[in-house]
Amino acid sequence: MNTPDWRFINSGFMSGPLNMALEEVLWKRCQEGTSSLTVRVFGWTPPAISIGYHQEPAAILDLYCCEVDQIDIVRRITGGRAVWHEGEITYSVVSPLTSPFFEGGLSESNQKISQILVQAIQELGVVAAVSDLSQIPQKNGGALFSSPCFASTTRHEIIVEGRKLVGSAQKRDRTIFLQHGSILLDHSHWKITDYMKISSLLERERARKILMQKSIDLESILGRPVLFDTVAQVLFKEFVKILGTPVSSTGFTDEEMEEAILLSQKNQSTHFFCGVS
Repeated sequence: MNTPDWRFINSGFMSGPLNMALEEVLWKRCQEGTSSLTVRVFGWTPPAISIGYHQEPAAILDLYCCEVDQIDIVRRITGGRAVWHEGEITYSVVSPLTSPFFEGGLSESNQKISQILVQAIQELGVVAAVSDLSQIPQKNGGALFSSPCFASTTRHEIIVEGRKLVGSAQKRDRTIFLQHGSILLDHSHWKITDYMKISSLLERERARKILMQKSIDLESILGRPVLFDTVAQVLFKEFVKILGTPVSSTGFTDEEMEEAILLSQKNQSTHFFCGVS
């Protein structure tokens, strides 16, 4: 089997709006056939909250509190629920459906990527597994839909001792798919409960307790800090095992970056709620 053209990009730490704009650019260019299969890892600075494509920020978040603390809220192009992005490494895979490594439907590609992630996490000394749960979030309203992403686990997500370590979401059309997700380095994700639209302090404490019980992070498992670059390196290693040597492991082209910067500015009133101002 011939190795398809693909690239690995470690884009380091960027703002929430720029990170999400780059995801849109990768999606668009892969759709047009002007970009090859891309695997990307990235971090977030400053910390931000992302929401699923169909979520309404005012329905799930305390926008006043976000504004006071200058927390950027960004909309992902995928579904799912609210995520606090800080102590984590985010991965992203954008691929044509014709790729021999990601053939099949959503479940098959999701499972293949999850298996790669599990292998990478095991390289760090963590016994992880792919969840076989089939829990489906409510489509409209309800505590499950409005709760944070890491408060529940769905099929093909990565768990350790029954607790969620990696949360993922996928978007696809007739020709390509994009899957991205958060690998928790520490328990910063608990901070999401400080910004959820919750009626009382008691309920907020209950929400955090549930999040603590349902999720886990690499630092808590290993008893030591785990660096972004350490995880980026093992992810690169595992993707190379499956996809072969990448044609590029540098960065975005100048054109891609320029397009993303313009897109992040243009979409502030629709996709992005920067500082909620």
